Amino acid sequence: IQYRSVIGGGMPPPYIALHIISPLNYNLSGSLYGRLFCVTAVGFCYADSNKHQKGDMMMKKIFFSISLLMLFAACDEHDVKVVENSQGRTEYQVLKDENGVEVNDGYYNVYFLSGEKASSGIYVMGKKEGEWKTFAKSGALMEVVTYKNDTLHGRWAQMDEKGRVIMEQFRKNGVLDSLYTLSLEEGVITTQGNYVNGKKDGVWKYACKNDTCIFSITYEEGKIVLPNKK
Repeated sequence: IQYRSVIGGGMPPPYIALHIISPLNYNLSGSLYGRLFCVTAVGFCYADSNKHQKGDMMMKKIFFSISLLMLFAACDEHDVKVVENSQGRTEYQVLKDENGVEVNDGYYNVYFLSGEKASSGIYVMGKKEGEWKTFAKSGALMEVVTYKNDTLHGRWAQMDEKGRVIMEQFRKNGVLDSLYTLSLEEGVITTQGNYVNGKKDGVWKYACKNDTCIFSITYEEGKIVLPNKK
């Protein structure tokens, strides 16, 4: 193939690849083959542009970068949905699954009517993944919930508008595990103890201030072993 001169001697291969991919993008959307095709095309552009393009090296790099961005845009298979109501606005991405059905995939953002972000998170093929955050109108982070494959997994924390952690717990495949802390008043630990596979285990402390607790209870596999009053 001979390239007619555009910059320094040849039609840039990324430009050609973009025109090859664009009409095919709709038919390839939602398929693994479509994604592989896009990735392969990117590799082709990189190798071929180095081989054929001539002229100033800086100009080549700039043009290639722009072409690469255009190529990725052509390969993007997501649609963006916007829903507005009396409470505010929701913006999210969808992708067609193997059956051609639209599912949430990508960012999912909710905004207050005033425009501030109310919550945000990520979907992967219809399932929540990673940290989902909730905000106050002031912009303060109020809650962080962690998901793995649409199941609670990892840290779950709730804060006040000053950033103080009120509640913190951890989940493992949806089940309470590790340290649990509840602090309804600043400087006071209302409740604190460990979960093991969803059951209270070890010493649980209640109403603690300055390392002094009103009372504590010892658990073993969720059952009370011995209450200790102080």
